[in-house]
Amino acid sequence: MIDSIAMIQKFHEMPEYQRLKNIRQFSLSLKVFSGNTLQLKSLLDFGKDPKNFVHLGIPKKRPELQFFQLQIVRLLHNFVASAKSLVDHSRRFYQDNYKSNGQFKDYEEQVKIQFAENPLAQFVNCFRQYCQHYEPPPIGSKLNILSENPHAVFLTKKKLLKFDKWNAPAKTFLQNAQDQIDLYDIVLQYEQLVSEFYAWVNSRLMEIHSADCAIVEQKNKEIIQTMTPSILQELTIMLEMYKKGVGQPEDVFVEILDANAIRSVMIQFKHPTEQAKAMIAIVQQYISVPQQLQDDIINIFEKQRTS
Repeated sequence: MIDSIAMIQKFHEMPEYQRLKNIRQFSLSLKVFSGNTLQLKSLLDFGKDPKNFVHLGIPKKRPELQFFQLQIVRLLHNFVASAKSLVDHSRRFYQDNYKSNGQFKDYEEQVKIQFAENPLAQFVNCFRQYCQHYEPPPIGSKLNILSENPHAVFLTKKKLLKFDKWNAPAKTFLQNAQDQIDLYDIVLQYEQLVSEFYAWVNSRLMEIHSADCAIVEQKNKEIIQTMTPSILQELTIMLEMYKKGVGQPEDVFVEILDANAIRSVMIQFKHPTEQAKAMIAIVQQYISVPQQLQDDIINIFEKQRTS
């Protein structure tokens, strides 16, 4: 096992692995933004549901309406803050890894087109300053049963215009906007803009690092092939220990799988056979488990259920 650990450590120290690791770490900022966007959209969708907005419109339910509006403000704050963080993190990621070596020459031009000169993108950018440094966003809601969206949450344009930090593209957005700016439309359109841009970024990064990916994949296969006998041996040893009365069926995997992975399977699947098959499936992502060993593991899980 010591040799295996040393082999993995050297693998993780490879420059090709480190470059791909940087990309994975960079993607966390996008995931944070996506999570905040999903939460905000979900709450806005909740407000669009007729039974919900009718309920919130009842006078005696005003405290619930106020709470709903407060949550909109809170999640909107998270949305614009994470949007700005994503922009800043992306800029630093590019400058640290690609600006000086010319590997990603088309990045800055695309940023200029998609964000720097885009009225919607710059409105969201400046709106972050509004929310964090000026005042809470001017949220309102309206009910129109004749509209396709009978209940809408909006931003009040008149109040937004009192803010003097809008840049030129953001001013263009506001000039063309209605007096009541539909918040859901802004969130949806900006999310699409970000999604399309970072899909392009990821595609370009995979092109740039295609050689790194090939080297890492090949090295990973070599490590797995080297470790396969020891992994199968661990499974067999733990299986025999359980047959002698030591531990629980899931402990067969305790030296192979992360404790959180085992716990997750035990929670997600209630039937012992499904639990066994799910854990085997995780192991099979890396090595081939002989059918007889699979059957023996499934058998002890099933016997535990009937004992």
